[in-house]
Amino acid sequence: MQQRRPYYSVVPNVTSLLVNHAEASSTYHSLQAGLEKRLSNGLAFQTSYTFSHWIDNAVSEAGYGSQGPNPQDLNNRRLERGNDPADLRHRLVYSWIYELPLGKGKRWVSQGVWLPRIVGGWQINGITSLQSGLPFTVTLASPGTNTGTGNRADRTGGGSLSRDQRTLSRFFDTNAFQTPAQFKYGNAGRDILYGPGLVNFDFSLFKNIRFSEARSLQFRSEFFNLFNTPQFGLPDGTLGAFTFGTISSLAGTMRQIQFSLKLLF
Repeated sequence: MQQRRPYYSVVPNVTSLLVNHAEASSTYHSLQAGLEKRLSNGLAFQTSYTFSHWIDNAVSEAGYGSQGPNPQDLNNRRLERGNDPADLRHRLVYSWIYELPLGKGKRWVSQGVWLPRIVGGWQINGITSLQSGLPFTVTLASPGTNTGTGNRADRTGGGSLSRDQRTLSRFFDTNAFQTPAQFKYGNAGRDILYGPGLVNFDFSLFKNIRFSEARSLQFRSEFFNLFNTPQFGLPDGTLGAFTFGTISSLAGTMRQIQFSLKLLF
């Protein structure tokens, strides 16, 4: 029914209307901690951890693929207050470098002419990234409000599954959501469930060949996502879709390996 659309009485012959409201609000809180060891004896590392919570009542500019609708009720922005699509609660990054104690001026194999040049100059590096998943919204494939703004589902349970119960075909409890009555808004909040987290290990091996004080050649072998850990995308949160609750996409790339030569002068 066209009469149920917002602003119908003002512009009855317009099928869609874009309205800009300067009324959104956003709040971000975080706890950040770090630990650093500067280079000594060939070893250096840095660790950083962030615990944060991002709350707003509108999808951020970044968006991160948040599933709508937003807003569900144009006349009640308060119902949209919830987690931002980019709400990343936990993130831990650990990076390190280590110059192997081999070759001229090092602890081992420092004597001779050619052997220290061959076995010396090696450096290994690594970056470990761990983070929790991003939130998503459970919506309806066929909105029943007839307002043109979409519709969220009704929530009848928690919706989350324990880690040992999650699968790619059922990442969250799909039985915890149902279709609201006709012309009713769903009671489920915005971005109330969280997708899979991220575990990633990058590793590199360098060989530095020094010709003089100012010139050197560096061979680099780099392994991104070293253990080929799958980085899964968000599950389908569209109630009524055949793929509801399933994960069918990747959020990152699989293992990549590259080799290069770098001349420094």
